[in-house]
Amino acid sequence: MGLSDAQKKERSEYLEEHLDITECSQRKPYVFVSYASENWEMVFKDAVVPLQGRYGLRAYADKAFDKVNDRWIVPMLRNVRGSDMMLAFVSQAYIESYACFLELLTAVNNRKPIVFVSLGDSLHLGDTTDQPNVERGVKNEILNQGGNIATNTNNTSNDIMRAMKSAYTSLSTLLEQDALSKYDISDAFINFFRDASVNRKSVHDLMALRGTIESVSSRVFDPSLTPGANAAAVQEPGPLSGPAPVQEAARPEPGPPSVSAPAQEAVEPGSVPETAVPGAPVPEAARLTASGPAAVHNLDA
Repeated sequence: MGLSDAQKKERSEYLEEHLDITECSQRKPYVFVSYASENWEMVFKDAVVPLQGRYGLRAYADKAFDKVNDRWIVPMLRNVRGSDMMLAFVSQAYIESYACFLELLTAVNNRKPIVFVSLGDSLHLGDTTDQPNVERGVKNEILNQGGNIATNTNNTSNDIMRAMKSAYTSLSTLLEQDALSKYDISDAFINFFRDASVNRKSVHDLMALRGTIESVSSRVFDPSLTPGANAAAVQEPGPLSGPAPVQEAARPEPGPPSVSAPAQEAVEPGSVPETAVPGAPVPEAARLTASGPAAVHNLDA
């Protein structure tokens, strides 16, 4: 079941006000948020917006996403490919969505790391009689990418890619015949999670979720997106204005005392006479001893 016009408006206004969106054109690291429209409040109010507010998570999510046509495909493709990773919020509505399947397929095809987050639903097979109207553009894109992943996994041991190939194969014929039901989509998803040994994080543990995201790509966190960082930037004092401090005049260095040089005495090797006047030449014997091999060795040591 999709969103009503009023719900779509509410979502768009909420995201416009509370989420700083990062797109591929900005050339900054970010996560692509994959979710079912029905779950938007839990996804953004409980997870994505708090992750950005507390830790500075850069995220992409289409503010005006609407599945009534296939115009969403091009920005989705670009922003999945431009992302560092995908953050997939899994629910019953998610595993019954062909659009979510295409997003996940795109991420796997482009070898993007994926962090799966559970919204708490107990997953089960959908209704065989509920057949969504898959737009022509979406259908063609799924078949095209499915063919690519079938080819790309011939010589790979990557569990995620092999699991996605199997999931795609299970629904491709039904999709071609326009007989795809929510039962078939959910079956493909459930088998994918099983075959890929997917471990889902909880949406209610943001600290653990942040740690998982950071272990995949720490670049997607930008401290400047947190309200605290912005406040600190505003309140940070600038350079003090006012008259420059008066510098104390340099005191003249006292010159060497006028001392009559005593009669020259024998110099012990390696020493300078105690009565040597600062700046006076060092006797030849002392210079030779101090610059010998032993002094160089000490410097090296």
